[in-house]
Amino acid sequence: LFGGFRERAMRVAEDMRAGDVAFVIVTSPARTSMREAVFFGERLRASGLQAKALVVNGVHGEVPDPGLSAEELRSGLEATFGAELTTTDFTARVRRTFDEAQFRGRADAHAMAEVLGPLLPTMPFTVVPSFDEDVHDLRALARVSAALMGRAQKETTHGQPS
Repeated sequence: LFGGFRERAMRVAEDMRAGDVAFVIVTSPARTSMREAVFFGERLRASGLQAKALVVNGVHGEVPDPGLSAEELRSGLEATFGAELTTTDFTARVRRTFDEAQFRGRADAHAMAEVLGPLLPTMPFTVVPSFDEDVHDLRALARVSAALMGRAQKETTHGQPS
């Protein structure tokens, strides 16, 4: 069972250091996960392995503020849902949800700049957005593929849009 294990392990390690082999580091936008990804990239380099790209998965996009007053928001909600459903509480919850979405987008962008900033000038990266639903079927997987391949989300190389 263990005969030749060391030799096989050494061949695998040698193959992993070959010029045509590279790693893609995948992380979430959570600070702890990104710090672990940076650490892992440093460990790969120290071991003579190549990390060639970074994917940040599940990033909340920045949501522009439409600049609506409370009354304008309520009026728009009434036009969409009807006056009987558009209570003051409903309008406040919609506003809170919107504010939380803005906060998550800004927080992800800030965390990526802070934690990954030093790494980004040296490594191509791309962002996969946070989707409304889990990726559990081929259609959703196609959306992830589109994001990775730059069709839905612009890939960024060395800190500059490509």
